[in-house]
Amino acid sequence: MFEVPYTLPDMVWALSALTRRCTGSILFTFAPYTPLLGAMHTVGKVFPRSDRSPAIVPIAESDLRTALSGFDGWEVRRSGRISSGFYKSHAMELVKR
Repeated sequence: MFEVPYTLPDMVWALSALTRRCTGSILFTFAPYTPLLGAMHTVGKVFPRSDRSPAIVPIAESDLRTALSGFDGWEVRRSGRISSGFYKSHAMELVKR
């Protein structure tokens, strides 16, 4: 499992590369877009780079599902939010058909 702090196109590219190497399933997490996280991400861009926390790019689940639907022979099976204290993430599993 790995956390992907990339833009949606970068994430789709990385997952596409993994589908060519995997034969069963791929489990990954991403930062889900929420209005609050989107606002915090926008406000954070105001601060100098040296004062920013590590970059995360919130991804809308619907946009990701749309992009992954183009992966021939793969489908999203399990998908759900992960929450522990302030940590919020979304886990998703791609499974080869």
